Amino acid sequence: MKTVLALLLVAAAGLAWVVATRGDPTFAAPVEEAPVVPAPTVLVHGAGPGQVERDFDVEGMCCTNCTGKLHRSVTAVPGVREAAVDFESGMARVVVDEGVDPAAVLAALNFDKYSAAPREAP
Repeated sequence: MKTVLALLLVAAAGLAWVVATRGDPTFAAPVEEAPVVPAPTVLVHGAGPGQVERDFDVEGMCCTNCTGKLHRSVTAVPGVREAAVDFESGMARVVVDEGVDPAAVLAALNFDKYSAAPREAP
């Protein structure tokens, strides 16, 4: 019995020493970013009353994941109601409220390696 108590006392002293001498934690668990989901390639609803569709030519896309990045960026612009980005045609189509400045939408499509310009009407 005395041996068990002595072992418990040594273990408790060792644990107390570890707790007392440890510093701030240096390990941080890695944070995984949300996966990029490809954007829709066509508009589902289109423009409604008080809204307009705007088309943009987008250069710099190398894969369908690029469409997801562009979609996330352009849908963050206030007044953008819907967006579609098509990798194959290199085009973004955006539905916005009539009062939204096209320059704000264009700025959202011009970042990193992407460059966009308004698409000319045929």
